[in-house]
Amino acid sequence: MSRRLLALAVCLLSSLAAAQTEVHIVGPTAKAEPGRPSAERQKHGMDLLQIAEADAGALQGGMRAWALWQLARGYQPSDKAKAVQLLESALMATRSMDDDRLNTRARLQEQILKEMVPLAPAQVDEFLSQVDPEARKIVLRQMLSFYQQEKRPDRVLELIYRIGGESEIPYGAAAEMMAAMKPEQSGELLQLFTTSLNSYRDHAGPERMVQMGGGFPEMVARFWTRLPANVVRQAIDEVLKQTDPAKAKDAKPATFSMASDNRTVAFGSAYEYHLFQFLPILKELDSSAAERARADGRMKTGKFTPLRHCVCTSAQRGRGGRQQWRRRLG
Repeated sequence: MSRRLLALAVCLLSSLAAAQTEVHIVGPTAKAEPGRPSAERQKHGMDLLQIAEADAGALQGGMRAWALWQLARGYQPSDKAKAVQLLESALMATRSMDDDRLNTRARLQEQILKEMVPLAPAQVDEFLSQVDPEARKIVLRQMLSFYQQEKRPDRVLELIYRIGGESEIPYGAAAEMMAAMKPEQSGELLQLFTTSLNSYRDHAGPERMVQMGGGFPEMVARFWTRLPANVVRQAIDEVLKQTDPAKAKDAKPATFSMASDNRTVAFGSAYEYHLFQFLPILKELDSSAAERARADGRMKTGKFTPLRHCVCTSAQRGRGGRQQWRRRLG
């Protein structure tokens, strides 16, 4: 068995070295293309891949799946169809793996399918129902990124709803889709926003207390003018409810700050930050609600500063000490 594994390792290293070797031949007979391995080296690499493939066939379970996955990577530059075939075989080999505390099977399935996404995304879709839920969730997001790069809004929107059916909506991707929707697509925009609101509501958790920037609250602030007032109010109320320290149990204290070119504003909680963020919106929708919010004892900030001009910082204090994150919103 060790001889076979050694042959596989040598094969992979050889093929990798061949793919990275630049050939420069000087003289009238020079035919090799710079940046590509010579024909002889390519043939040698392919011979080694074939030997290693035969050896990998004798392996079992996780070792077989891993070996076939690595072989597929070796074939990708020259034979994508062969690479896909090997990845399919690798995925089938994971089915005989037992569960373990390291979740090895799901992690291996995830890597195999992620490798397949740019090669055969339609086939990845067919396999998703056959893999562990954790692997499926990660691969769906990989597919989402792939179709975003390929500029396939139809598939992107389909995947956003599909991900939302299994876990929390990818709010950033949903916001990009909403931004691209034309005024006559107001119904589609409302549907996507409402789905996002329901997802935010269904996935409430203590992490909301230390989140700043990105996510559903920024979607509210960005698109409120294109949405019905009652829906915007529901969204604001939900964000404030989930970040209200008075309703949180065992939440670690966190502080937030925002700095523009000429002023800095500090917040004692995510609730304060979002209240500050939504105050101008509330003023437009319901001035009495805005006044009640401004009178809230936990709201000690003054004039609103647009987020896109600020550097935002959040810090969390707990047993592990102080953690700080900074991000520029633009």
